[in-house]
Amino acid sequence: MTLDQIEELRRGERPSLSLEQAARNVRLPFHRCQECKGNGWTKATLILSPHALNVLAVHCPNEPLPIQYDRCPVCRGSGGFVNG
Repeated sequence: MTLDQIEELRRGERPSLSLEQAARNVRLPFHRCQECKGNGWTKATLILSPHALNVLAVHCPNEPLPIQYDRCPVCRGSGGFVNG
């Protein structure tokens, strides 16, 4: 899942196709970003302590994990590039 898709889920939207999936559907060449390996992000950091994470898991089991993603500076979250 690319960072763009993760952000759509966090907004409560259904994730759209990734750029790679869309390119494949129309048979365009797609090149994965070498910086993020196609993820759209370069680093993920859990922004809670283990204690806070446990409290969240017990009291709000359906909440998404509070993770901060660092957007890839090369592809800006799409995971790669289309050459057409």
